Amino acid sequence: MRSIWKGHIRFSLVTIPIRIYNAVDTEETIRFNQLHKEDNGAVGYEKKCKKCGKALTAEEIVKGYQFEPEQYVIVSPEDIEKIKLKSTKVIEIEGFIDASEVHSTLYESPYYAVDSCFISSATLKSCGKWMTFRRSSRRKRIRKS
Repeated sequence: MRSIWKGHIRFSLVTIPIRIYNAVDTEETIRFNQLHKEDNGAVGYEKKCKKCGKALTAEEIVKGYQFEPEQYVIVSPEDIEKIKLKSTKVIEIEGFIDASEVHSTLYESPYYAVDSCFISSATLKSCGKWMTFRRSSRRKRIRKS
């Protein structure tokens, strides 16, 4: 299976090279094409507004982020250019939260991370043990309160 992302996880001063994989092999799924029944011609994709039904041109389409049903924030190309990313190859771990605080829609596609080189394997295992320890000690502190 091929990795879908290659980069690093950073815990403070510790950086670990990793690869991200889909937990479900998407290559094994069967995909069908839609065909015109009379001549077996492939059916094209027409961009239509779901609200009014009008067929749209590229100039009539904008990007938007849905934050609630039917509620969008419009994002212009200029807005996207203003965003300055530190890096697209580093996942910076700044803290941990309880799993109950993560919205269920963020669990749509399962993934797993694997260390990219043999040397980082021990470091990644140590970080996993540390996260488990932090989680169990946090529960103990919460129960004592």
